[in-house]
Amino acid sequence: MHATILGKPVSCLHNWRASKARPVSCTAPAARLRTSCSVQQEVRRSGNYQPTRWDFSYIQSLNSPYDKEKHLSRREELIVQVKILLQEEKMEHVQQLELIDDLKYLGLSYFFQDEIKEILALGFRVLRQHGFDVSQEVFDCFKNEEGSDFKENLAQDTKGILQLYEASFLLREGDDSLELARWYDLGASYLKEAKWYYSGYIPTLEEYMGNSKVSVASPNIISQLHFTLPNSSYDKSTIDSLYEYHDILYLSGMILRLADDVGTAQFELKRGDVQKAVQCYMNDTNASEKEAKEHVMSMLRELWKEMNTAMAAGHPFEDILAESAANLGRVAQFMYLEGDGHGVQHSGIHKQIAGLLLDPYA
Repeated sequence: MHATILGKPVSCLHNWRASKARPVSCTAPAARLRTSCSVQQEVRRSGNYQPTRWDFSYIQSLNSPYDKEKHLSRREELIVQVKILLQEEKMEHVQQLELIDDLKYLGLSYFFQDEIKEILALGFRVLRQHGFDVSQEVFDCFKNEEGSDFKENLAQDTKGILQLYEASFLLREGDDSLELARWYDLGASYLKEAKWYYSGYIPTLEEYMGNSKVSVASPNIISQLHFTLPNSSYDKSTIDSLYEYHDILYLSGMILRLADDVGTAQFELKRGDVQKAVQCYMNDTNASEKEAKEHVMSMLRELWKEMNTAMAAGHPFEDILAESAANLGRVAQFMYLEGDGHGVQHSGIHKQIAGLLLDPYA
């Protein structure tokens, strides 16, 4: 009995394979990858990253007295009490806004999203943080008669000045009172960076940023969150927004890239990485390293304006996805504020993360 595959005898397949046979050379042509049958091998460069402190054994060794049942029950009691407090009619409206602000700072506002959305109707900074569109004209009452500067008596209001300063981080394009990419193949963007490195080519800042839209990869990761959320939309326009890099995804990646570049350039260049945004700008303009870093920081400020505008303009995603994209940018600026807090895990970052996870709120 003859064996068959798709109605044809196996011998036919054998003969076809034999007819396509080619002699095998021991040495590959020069145009191909550099390899041979000799014992000599190409050694891939190492990033020389140090082992992470947060390995499985270390995480398992961490203990907190606040994970017991009595503390979990107490947490639920406090959540109920705060919800009642938010809905308290006797509370002044300003006090409600300040309480919402405090919850946001503590990272607890996600427990009270419904209550917060019912209350928010006043307060520029808090409203913009939660995606409400409020004109910057609310600040005009703090300006002098000429409208050229803020009133001198504001200097006596320390709390007001601090809030005004914090509000400046929620600027959008066109706000002067406070001063798209499509998906490309990720492998191709990495290959382009590899060619730059091995040829010694320093790209222009424009070239570098264009390739970074893809090589940063974070939009790819954030997009996956969409498919894990229970109320996500799967209509064509929403899926196209993922595929075509919605502004929120794109801007999150660019903020991550530039924050990373400012904090890690000196470390990654020693590891044999490509030139970063700082070095590209220096090569473009003959600027000093200090001037180049200042320019990149100004680019970051503009990206945040665009991000805040995009967040307020609306999006087809669940709020948690958009907030995760914005939070990625915030985390990046925190991690790389004093150098490479991710690749070189210095004690400052380690203590802050451990304190956040294990220590109770004061």
